[in-house]
Parts: sequence; C-alpha cells; structure tokens
Amino acid sequence: LLFYWESSTVVTSVAPLAVVSGVGALLTGNGEGFMQSFPNALWCRFAGVAVVDALFISKSVIQCQAPPSIVLPSAIEASLSKEVSMGPIGVEVTTNGLDYVPAGTVWYVGPPKLLSSTPSLGPWTGGTVVTVLVNIETIEGAEEVDLLEMMFTANSSYCAFGDQLVPMLSVTSFVNSDAPLAVAGEYIHEITCTVPPSTLNTTHVAPVAIHLTSSSSGQATAGHMVTVRSPDVNFLYTATPKVFAVSYLSGPTLGGSQVELSGNFQDFTGTLACKFGDVVVNVSAVYELHMVCVSPA
Repeated sequence: LLFYWESSTVVTSVAPLAVVSGVGALLTGNGEGFMQSFPNALWCRFAGVAVVDALFISKSVIQCQAPPSIVLPSAIEASLSKEVSMGPIGVEVTTNGLDYVPAGTVWYVGPPKLLSSTPSLGPWTGGTVVTVLVNIETIEGAEEVDLLEMMFTANSSYCAFGDQLVPMLSVTSFVNSDAPLAVAGEYIHEITCTVPPSTLNTTHVAPVAIHLTSSSSGQATAGHMVTVRSPDVNFLYTATPKVFAVSYLSGPTLGGSQVELSGNFQDFTGTLACKFGDVVVNVSAVYELHMVCVSPA
C-alpha cells in the first residue's frame, strides 16, 4: 500500500451563489490543489450531509451539481428529517473522500415568479422596450447577498416572446415594500428587453417568459436553465394600420377640420392617434375602413 502526501486543497470561490430550490445548479469551484483519483474521491458536500461527485476540470477548477434541496437530520427526532429548500447552505470539498475543506456558502432561493410585463402590446414589427417584473422570495439575511449577480448571469439570461429569445437590456433589483411582514425578503427584479419582430402582420398573442441560467460559466445547459413564465403575462403583437387616402391635406390655422383617413383598421388593437407636425391628437372616431381626426390649431 502506498500513501500519498497531497498539497493542501484551497477553495477560493464557488459560483453561482444562488441555487433555485427544486432545480439545483451546476457549481464551479476555483482554487488550488484539486486532484483526480480512481475511483473518484473528489466530492462536494452540502450542509455537511449531502455528498455528490465532483468533476475534475484542472488542478484549479472543479464542478459539482448542487441538489434541488437538502435533507437535514432533525434535531428533535432522529427518525424524522427536515428538508431545507431556502436559505444559506455551506459547501465543502474533499479530494480523498475523508478530509473536507470549506468552499463557501450558496443561497437556496424560492422559484422566481413572473409578475407583469409592460407595455402589454406593441407593433408586430417589434422594437417596443418592455419592462418585466420578476419576484424572488428569500429568507432573512439574503439581502446581504447580491441576488442580482447570483440570479442573472451576464450574457446568458434572456427574455422570450413566444419562441423568440432576446438578450436582456438591463436588470435592476429592489426589495418589495408591499411584501407581507411574514416574508423576510421579497426581491423584485426589473428587467428590460426589446420585443423582437414577429413574422406575422396580424394581431396575435405571444407568451412572455424569462430564461435564467443557473450555471456559473454562462453556458446554458439542459437542467440548468430556469424558465419563469405566467399564463397571465403575455405580449400582444398588433397589426400595422393601413392608410390609403386622406380627405384633406390642408385647412385653416385655427384647426377644427375633420380629417378622414381611409384604410384598414379592423385588425388593430390599441390606441390610435393622428400626428399633425409635432402635435398628437386622439382619434375622434374609428371604423373598420376609416377614422376621423380633428386638426389642432
């Protein structure tokens, strides 16, 4: 039998810091002294009880899969167990299956919820900048952690309109002041993204969703992409109104002229208006084949 002295294993960071409860995440640990062995004795341990195999990438990088939830032995009765689905969980690493070193702490957070998307409609040609609100429930103390950095991996999280994905333009985070006092932390993420063009010049509905990558490498893989959607949050693509003719091209400077526009307005949803120079006026009457605007002064 041979005994090997190994260089000390040190874990300097683990990412991502957030794990969505019920989903899990692929964690990447950085440090030094990682070793590959056969059979594998490179493991990660969560909360001191849940042990999973780690993947050796290099002497300075490993990866392991954070479980969807952690089951802890109950301090009250040994025959019972307590499942931890939210809160801070300590992570440790071993290279020999026996001696563990601390790797840091990850936070288990509740599944994100899609709250709203505004505006809720826009032209089928796209270009509308939409603000989407996503709620993440945490526990007390999580406000000390940058949930914004944890949940939204740069260049790997997207807005979805139907089956079209577009990158997020910006993300800001704040605590929901309307949350009930029983909830220790209700984080709201405000996401902006540009609606892509539709292939149809018709009025139709596209479901809105947010795709979050729970992988630290920025590469979304099956099982590590969290999709947030709600049946109540949709975007309505509207057909472009067609104008074929205008009844008057001139009128008195005092305004008041009823200008009739002939066209096709039957498949349009939203608010119609006429623009005279820099002045916008609401349509006074609209029908399937024509609408009326009153010229301003």
